[in-house]
Amino acid sequence: TDVVEQYRSLLSAYGDPILHTGPLGSGQAVKLVNNLLFGANVDLVAEASRILTEMDVEPAMALDAISHCSGDSKVVQMALRSGSIHALQNSAGKFIAKDRAVAGKVADELGIKTGLLERAKPANTAD
Repeated sequence: TDVVEQYRSLLSAYGDPILHTGPLGSGQAVKLVNNLLFGANVDLVAEASRILTEMDVEPAMALDAISHCSGDSKVVQMALRSGSIHALQNSAGKFIAKDRAVAGKVADELGIKTGLLERAKPANTAD
């Protein structure tokens, strides 16, 4: 914590907020789990868009409505700003895949199962 406080002004130029998550390495663990959660959320929104398409509902209109409901998330907001979940996947897909692979590798090395965070992958994505 003393080190975080010593460098807080420098770190704040990079990000905000600066959060102390625990002992050395805990911040990296939080980041790896966040990456798995983000990837799973992208996949869930893609799957929701596919289901909406199959129900003859325009996904962009539905996601706009969902953004005002309990199903809203940062991923829904990002998909709306990108134009569709497919556009978000196209722009961030390689980063999502890389981040998931790293998180999965670290979890495997530690003998930790990632469960639903790794398995929530749709078979097909649609706008």
